[in-house]
Amino acid sequence: MAKRGGVRRMNSRSRDAPVPREADDGPAPVRWDRGQDHLERFTGLIGQELEDELATVEERWRHWSKSRLVEAGLTLYDLKARPRGRLFGDPILIFEARDGGRLPVHRFSHGDMVILSRTRPWGEKTVEGLVLDRGPTRVRVVVGERPKGVRDGVWRLDRGANRVAHDRMADALLRLHDAGADDGTPLRDLLLGQVHDPASSAASPPSIGGR
Repeated sequence: MAKRGGVRRMNSRSRDAPVPREADDGPAPVRWDRGQDHLERFTGLIGQELEDELATVEERWRHWSKSRLVEAGLTLYDLKARPRGRLFGDPILIFEARDGGRLPVHRFSHGDMVILSRTRPWGEKTVEGLVLDRGPTRVRVVVGERPKGVRDGVWRLDRGANRVAHDRMADALLRLHDAGADDGTPLRDLLLGQVHDPASSAASPPSIGGR
């Protein structure tokens, strides 16, 4: 569960990824002498973008009315929850309208980070999850730990940041800097400015192996 009154980012980052540092606001160099500096710089920027999205979520909680959140499709209220299966060992929860009908129009989609709470996520302990899929009458969410009394009472679901987009960018950076990846090395050298003739290298057609 997340701490009371705040949003904690789910850690689905690869173990090989560097720990994000505070992003440098200065201009990026034309040539990077160390690939590790490039990796850490852009990993930090990606992490900062996610943190900014989470800060926006908390800002909405405190200043937007219930009707505005519903009209924007960012919050669903009065949901009943029930467990249904697992995904790679993590519990899957199904959220449906209390009356069993169709859900209001909303913007929850696959990969979105969501915050589960009873009434006010900024004043109580919350549960974080990722949207697995959605339908007209339900939203399926994967959580790291099933909350106690999940079938009791009603739940509130708030839309957070898109973890899929963040993780794809982070994974792409790791692949770019993987010295063992034959198809990533030329592109990495070009982006780092570590080629003698960047214009000529950029214009060269890719070398595709195989027969």
